[in-house]
Amino acid sequence: MYLTTEQRKVYSSDTILALCKQDPEFHKYAKSIYFKKNQKIFDLTDSNGKVFFLITGMLMLTVRFDDCAEKELILNFLNENAMFSKYMLGQIYPSSCEVKALSDGVCWELDRYFFERILAEYDVKDQFIIHELINLSKDTISHLEKSTTSKEERVRMCIKQIGIQLGKENEAGEIVLPSAITQPIVASFSTATREFVALIIKKLSCEGILEVRPKPWVIKDIDRL
Repeated sequence: MYLTTEQRKVYSSDTILALCKQDPEFHKYAKSIYFKKNQKIFDLTDSNGKVFFLITGMLMLTVRFDDCAEKELILNFLNENAMFSKYMLGQIYPSSCEVKALSDGVCWELDRYFFERILAEYDVKDQFIIHELINLSKDTISHLEKSTTSKEERVRMCIKQIGIQLGKENEAGEIVLPSAITQPIVASFSTATREFVALIIKKLSCEGILEVRPKPWVIKDIDRL
């Protein structure tokens, strides 16, 4: 099932959060939580009873295939207004899925059953779930598509995606990346080794595409990535 542009707007996270806030019991079932950089928003010990809406800050959605940190894969990044829950992620990804903070920030934490009641009252539950699952599936498809490319192209694609999702345009039209973006982050996102990422970043710097010193990184010409 595909959703139209208008449907995607109706079922977007910020629209659904606005519906939740209209309920007189919102503050009974919701609270704001503050997180620090590198903090896990939830992990394997958490229950499935919470739904989160990112207010400020940046998060990354990761999957670890065993206890080795080197095998942790970044599936995607979450920016403000994103909604996520362990229950929803569990429909697509394995139980090793985690959400970690790339920066300090704030989330709304809602009781899942309150959240589902709001969706049911506005008769948007099924459609909203479809909307969210489609978005999560797109992350998986994106990684599958990257796996068909060369390692260098994959690294370039990932840096470009980070720029589009998390970067800010400066007066010169360049894309300034968050200071939290590092070579290990790019390696985990692109499934390349850190050593290979370092070589490609050096190459991009020499070509005038990427500036890495001083921090933050700046994409000088995103069309050449």
